[in-house]
Amino acid sequence: MKFTVQLEVKVEGKWREVSRYDCAHGYAHWDSYNFLGNHKKEDWHLRFEDALNLGDGDIDDNREIYRDRFFKRRFSMNVTEGKNTELIKEFNAYIREHPEFADRIPNNAIVIMQVREER
Repeated sequence: MKFTVQLEVKVEGKWREVSRYDCAHGYAHWDSYNFLGNHKKEDWHLRFEDALNLGDGDIDDNREIYRDRFFKRRFSMNVTEGKNTELIKEFNAYIREHPEFADRIPNNAIVIMQVREER
């Protein structure tokens, strides 16, 4: 199975990549572009079918957000990255408000956070 799911915008008569999920190079990944032509790649350790479904849904649900970020010259942040960023902000706020909780976390500990599926 091979796939590409790509969002493009027309700029001065030329189509430009904004966000792309594909399996080029033999692995599933997400490419994000900005107006200046800068590009970042994020590897997805998923089966191709799962990456295709994720990419298709993400681009369908967030095309306007990605388009706006492209023109603002910022890299797109996918929905999962956005949720993780919010979760980390909430955790940091909790630590500031409850330093006794932070004191119980051992030095060099690894804190793992998981987002429950939205229902």
